[in-house]
Amino acid sequence: MTKSKHGHAKTGNETSSYRAWTDMRCKCRLKSHRQYKHYGNLGINFTERWNEFAAFYADMGERPEGHVLDRIDLSKGFSKDNCKWSLISEKNDSRLKTITVRIDGEMLTFKEIEKKYGVSANRAYMRHKAGLTGQDLITAVKTNKKALSDDQVRAIRSDYIPYVCGYKKLSQKYKVSQSIIYRCVHEISYRSVK
Repeated sequence: MTKSKHGHAKTGNETSSYRAWTDMRCKCRLKSHRQYKHYGNLGINFTERWNEFAAFYADMGERPEGHVLDRIDLSKGFSKDNCKWSLISEKNDSRLKTITVRIDGEMLTFKEIEKKYGVSANRAYMRHKAGLTGQDLITAVKTNKKALSDDQVRAIRSDYIPYVCGYKKLSQKYKVSQSIIYRCVHEISYRSVK
């Protein structure tokens, strides 16, 4: 593979098209990438031709402002015939109309869930991303306004030691989410408890 100078990858000054190309490649091939589980791990890849940025750029052109690289058919990989530049809102809407989940034995898109159960498609999708399935996607989450007692809040703040006894360990110990632990430790919530 010969390195070519295309002017899109100047260190610290990459073009948006070049960043979209590198992000696509990382999602598909780099196991440590935060979105690999939704792409490479599911067998989503990109055409061999797009190993070279110049070929990607020739096929897709300059990325329009406010747009992202989007696959037309989400069951297929990245290629000239299956990709387009979409507004972020279009891509999100596309996801809600095409990804299906099972509820009571029925496969539904998030838009269909919204129509059938009256739950916001975005809310159901965020619950899905958080790992919830089935009825949990449509059932209102019952929250206790005060998940922790004042004594528990004091204990958490006392127990918290970064990199030793962090959010994950404390969330397991007190049986609450890491988000609640974070909000407690940093006094975003429970400010009145001293």
